[in-house]
Amino acid sequence: MAWIISKQEGGHCLQEIHGMAVADVPKTPEILCILDETHPLFEQLFTAGGAYEPIIENGELVDVIDIKPEVVSLKLETERRKIHLLCGLPCSGKSTFIGKQQGSILRCDEWKINNPNHSQDMSEWRQYLSAMLNKCWDVSDIWIDQPTLGIASFKRFMDGVKLFASDRVYLHVFHTPIEVVKERNARRPTEKRHSDNFYNKHGDNPLITADEVAEFENVVYVKENGI
Repeated sequence: MAWIISKQEGGHCLQEIHGMAVADVPKTPEILCILDETHPLFEQLFTAGGAYEPIIENGELVDVIDIKPEVVSLKLETERRKIHLLCGLPCSGKSTFIGKQQGSILRCDEWKINNPNHSQDMSEWRQYLSAMLNKCWDVSDIWIDQPTLGIASFKRFMDGVKLFASDRVYLHVFHTPIEVVKERNARRPTEKRHSDNFYNKHGDNPLITADEVAEFENVVYVKENGI
């Protein structure tokens, strides 16, 4: 499995490329280095807990330098990291929206393909998110594409994912008209469509309201129209 160290605004990010070998990863200006788990420095890079600086020469990782904890703390105090979480019904426009954003994107669907035996409560996904968020400590915007279908699943995210104290979570809630959602659903392949009963249960009501997340001081509620 290939991993990349990529350029991000304000720093770098270690990211897994699902289903691809090192030789298959297309090189772009943002990618500093491509490696896999056999690299002699991979374990050090993977377990550094965010407090590291990769030394890369001619596209090869040659060293991993520890950063003093006070340097990390200073950056986190002066630059709030934005964690973006999307909430909306299937076909409400979440995937189209997130595909247009800048920053690092963590997709639950891709993770599930590589982890088919995960538990029903998806605790392994939240553990994976915690690890990846720790490694992307210096990325300004991180987008999480996961099913968030109500306040209960949002609270599981807030309780189960380890965030930095300085992080600000932006909850993008899609208020897409139910007629638009159903029309998009009807254009999906048969095996991917949801039933009308599924949508009728929710109607036009937003899955999460601003009042429901008011108790979280570090959460910003963002209304998206999904059109």
